[in-house]
Amino acid sequence: MERLNAGKMVIIEKVIKKMKNQDCLTASFKNLIENLWPTEGSAYLNKKYISKNSSNKYFIPEEFKKKISKMNSLFQGVQANDAKDLVNFIVMTLHEELNKSKANTVNNNISNIIFNQTDQQLIFQNFLMNFMNENQSIISDIFYGVTHTVTKCSRCPLPKHNFEAFFFLNFPLEEVRRYKLEFITNYNLMLSNQNMNMNPNMMMNNNQTFQQNLQKIQLLQNNQVNIFDCFDYNQKEESFTGENSMYCNICNMQLPSTYTTFIYSAPPILILVLNRGQGIQYKIKMEFYTEIDLTNYVEYKENNNRIKYDLIGVVTHMGGSDQYGHFIAACRSPIDNNWYQYNDDMAFAVKDFNTQILNKNCCCDVQDEFDLAITHLKSEIFERQQNAKDYCALENKFRQLQNNIQALSDEKLCLEQQLAESRNDGNKKISNLKSENENLMNELNEKLSLNKKLYADNNNLYQALEAKTCENQNLQEKICQQEDNIQMLNQEKCELF
Repeated sequence: MERLNAGKMVIIEKVIKKMKNQDCLTASFKNLIENLWPTEGSAYLNKKYISKNSSNKYFIPEEFKKKISKMNSLFQGVQANDAKDLVNFIVMTLHEELNKSKANTVNNNISNIIFNQTDQQLIFQNFLMNFMNENQSIISDIFYGVTHTVTKCSRCPLPKHNFEAFFFLNFPLEEVRRYKLEFITNYNLMLSNQNMNMNPNMMMNNNQTFQQNLQKIQLLQNNQVNIFDCFDYNQKEESFTGENSMYCNICNMQLPSTYTTFIYSAPPILILVLNRGQGIQYKIKMEFYTEIDLTNYVEYKENNNRIKYDLIGVVTHMGGSDQYGHFIAACRSPIDNNWYQYNDDMAFAVKDFNTQILNKNCCCDVQDEFDLAITHLKSEIFERQQNAKDYCALENKFRQLQNNIQALSDEKLCLEQQLAESRNDGNKKISNLKSENENLMNELNEKLSLNKKLYADNNNLYQALEAKTCENQNLQEKICQQEDNIQMLNQEKCELF
């Protein structure tokens, strides 16, 4: 459901704008939105539609389905899954992909015990700062609200308050019916007891209320509830006693307590899950409205404005059990404000919304087995067609891979031949180099032997030279001595003459 005066196209345009240049599921969801509701100037306005004829156009979200199946195996094939689980996966995944938060938690040391209204506001502001620090995306802005829980201990007078974020409310319709039936019955008993001590005017008012309650009891006994019964049930007071007693931080012990949940702030788009339970025995009729006022069920009201919601989409489960069945959807287009129903490949405008949607699809006792069998067959046919397309695509990829493998094998053989030739040439060069090396080694050995011989001869010659030198020195000395003798003889000869 969408908050009134929130702007029909503003939210969608914000989502698409935030999702530009995004990968993963976000990009697929952006394409899905643009295909379903193309705006003026959109690239999808006149393209990417599959149509049987000019008057009946619809779009098959194959890319979006494949992306979800790839990211979560739970949604592969045509196996039965809860629509709530799918919505939960989509919303959480989009939030994770678009979240710009650094996830820094601020002050968590504030007590949840409230002494006055200022303390309650302080606790909420602390929660809001923590939440905004960890969650900053267009998804959290649109889908997330806040619940306010109040826990009261049976001994101490101080209630404990806590705030939590939510993006959908789950209403078990059978429990809602039982709660309202018990509540109104007890209330009528109280009115009957009060009538004994009242004046006639007050008694008349009580009787009118009593008669209205009797009509309501009859509706509840006929398995019919309305959306406001669900919100009454949501904020009922629950008691915890015995083994289920809750621990009180002030009393430091487990004590009987009461626990009440309120809606503190409501999101721009509110998702309600109307759970009828399991088995065909649950045939709860749901009285719904295209516009509801939840002012009395929401604590925080900005500028004291009323909290009103406009119905923009309904998802209905056909079948008597959560183990089998079929989902169909009805959405109000943000382009032309008309309602359209989506059932597999059938997409058509809804002429009478109250008859075709609210009174038929919003009642949880739809048991048209023939239509259900047809939708199952259509789902199987669609899945087989998708499998055939996937098989053809895989077969083409396989053939392409085989061709690539063959080309690589041929290239490998060619490279192996070149490698073998290179090895042969290398071996020949190595053997030649070895032969040349051996010849050079032999020559070197011969040269070394010759060099040793020459070195020995050189040593011998050097020794002979040294001996001759010594002899020459001796002769030189003798010559000098002879010359000295001759000179002396000459002197003596001169003296004689």
